[in-house]
Amino acid sequence: MNEVTNRVSEQDKFKPTTDITQQKIRARWGENWRLDDFKYVHRVKAAEWTGTEMEHNLNPGTLYAKKYFEKYRRQRPPQPLVANKGNIDTGEAWMEAHRKQEEAECRAKQIEHDSKTS
Repeated sequence: MNEVTNRVSEQDKFKPTTDITQQKIRARWGENWRLDDFKYVHRVKAAEWTGTEMEHNLNPGTLYAKKYFEKYRRQRPPQPLVANKGNIDTGEAWMEAHRKQEEAECRAKQIEHDSKTS
């Protein structure tokens, strides 16, 4: 569960220690949703809502709400994400690209942190 709160802090700039954030994460965790589920919801909704009038909903109160979380988790990534020879990718390439981007950002943050502490 700490991984989820750390992710909220890093990715969304929300304090992971606020009561509402902790409550929502604990509730979904208690329903057997895990880190990969939270990541998926973040990715899919960010891809769908960033730059739109719905962007304000990219927050723990909405993303982790019991009313919406399972619906968001079961949602297919926005289509078309990638076109390949006329076939629409099912989203795996998109998910892999975002995973690689997150890893690169994490490495960059670690390098920045290490340079400040050296």
